[in-house]
Amino acid sequence: MIPLDIRLYTWLDIEDVLLRSRKQEKWPEGLVWARSYWNGLTLGVRPGTHSSVKTWLQGAYEPRLQVDSQYGDIYIILESIQDNQRALPVFFQETEEEPPIPRLIRSLDRSTIIWRQGENLQLPSALQSDLPCVAALYPTESNVGQTTHALALAKALTVANKRVLLIDGNLDPSINQLRQSRLSFPSICLADFIALIHEDFSLGSKEVIDLVAERLKDSLVNGIYFLPSFRGNNKLIDVKLKRLTSKNYGNPFFLTDALALLGKSLGVDVVLVDLKPGFSDLALLLISDPRVHRAVLSIASRKAISKIRHLFSFISPSVFRSEALPPPALVLTKSLYADHDQHMLNDAASVFFQKRKDTLAIMTPSIGKLENLPDDQWKSLYRISNSELPVLMHPFLSWLYSHE
Repeated sequence: MIPLDIRLYTWLDIEDVLLRSRKQEKWPEGLVWARSYWNGLTLGVRPGTHSSVKTWLQGAYEPRLQVDSQYGDIYIILESIQDNQRALPVFFQETEEEPPIPRLIRSLDRSTIIWRQGENLQLPSALQSDLPCVAALYPTESNVGQTTHALALAKALTVANKRVLLIDGNLDPSINQLRQSRLSFPSICLADFIALIHEDFSLGSKEVIDLVAERLKDSLVNGIYFLPSFRGNNKLIDVKLKRLTSKNYGNPFFLTDALALLGKSLGVDVVLVDLKPGFSDLALLLISDPRVHRAVLSIASRKAISKIRHLFSFISPSVFRSEALPPPALVLTKSLYADHDQHMLNDAASVFFQKRKDTLAIMTPSIGKLENLPDDQWKSLYRISNSELPVLMHPFLSWLYSHE
């Protein structure tokens, strides 16, 4: 039977069931290897063991395994919306080879999407007027209050009668700590969304968007939907964004399109992504997309400003060139040396002003008592709501709607 904490959205979840069963040493003797991908699950089995492996498979994926009574084809039923059933076909392949160790190997290749100065990029057109704006908050380093500021901005938007989809963009399994929701196991997460669009995504494909939106609609609280990065602490993101970019017709900006369409389906005004520091695939895809409202968050220090300069030295000037697309923003949090903060703000902002003269640059106070927020995002939001931070984030509202 499928473990209660696993939801079968994609082939990655099919794989999770196999991995867990293998770890518990429950694989049948006839099963040599398994290969799961978006177009099917293939099982390598010993000659003469097809029937016993099929019986085991029925038990492992109960009640989602379905056998075509006429042709004998086997399918695993995936999470679906009503009247639009999704399924992954199962294939058997006889083999005499010895089991590899481990039996199931996931791809851990890494890649980046970023362009050096001087490259001629074909920039995308602005998002359609009926789509919500997509914003990303990018911290230069850890512990600068990026999630605190993201929650404060989300709160400021709801006070202005805007709805927000807030996304935890930390897809690094080595440091990720799932922010708790009201449910022990969130019904869907960002890793699921990425895996789903890896299977099938184009501007004409509504199935993925509708499925994710349906799973999120009951999570609306005080004008905010929350999409966590993972559904469990052991969930790895194994679909690399470079592979998705290639699959989506070489479009490096496909993720913004998908997020905007999801936001439209939910009826939100802003899709806000809380990124992690570093050159992750997700961060680079978003901060390199000129249609995204990109805000860099840093503490007021010389070291942090140096990191900002280094970051922007890697991004092509053409990403900032079009005045029809949104300018970047800079948020500095005050340090212990308050007398130097305004000078540092001007110094850091000069990096942006060289790219765009209409850059937004603001200073927020040291987050102080907000540093140790509860894991529950709604309790955190309550504490932030009673602070001055949402008010200080108000300049972002006009910034978000300056290029509609």
